[in-house]
Amino acid sequence: MRGKIRRVQYIISEKLLLILQKSLCALSLTDKGVRAELQAFPEDFTFLLDTGGAAVKLRVKGNRLVKSGGDDDEAADLTITFKDITGAFPVLTGRQSAEGAFAQHRMTVRGEVGCAVVFVRIINIARAYLLPKSVLKKTSARIPEKNGSALAFYRNLVFTKEGAFR
Repeated sequence: MRGKIRRVQYIISEKLLLILQKSLCALSLTDKGVRAELQAFPEDFTFLLDTGGAAVKLRVKGNRLVKSGGDDDEAADLTITFKDITGAFPVLTGRQSAEGAFAQHRMTVRGEVGCAVVFVRIINIARAYLLPKSVLKKTSARIPEKNGSALAFYRNLVFTKEGAFR
């Protein structure tokens, strides 16, 4: 029974991670706050978010985030790794903040900690667009401000083709 629960958590986490990846790419087009945060990173800076099985890689290109595929051999500049799927699942489903998971030693950071803080701030902005305020109030000490149009974000999230985020 326990193995089936972990398998379901893995499948759900994998899908939610892809939604988060596409959301981060869409936000870098529409949200002024995210674009301002991305100015702190040099061109071609890479992020890797790994849930202990499923992983997404993003790259900074022209002050926006794009998917970075195929370069799996290349080490990312910043890697955030969850120790296992049971640590990633509450964060991806909105039941726990990334900061809380880090404090509980459910995830590790490889790279500059200052960059990780900025990246987690960008993830929190994405969560503010994706999750209702009632869910965010339970897990976040402070709900991030949205500096863009929610309609433009959802339009980019739903209707922009995958190739546009590369």
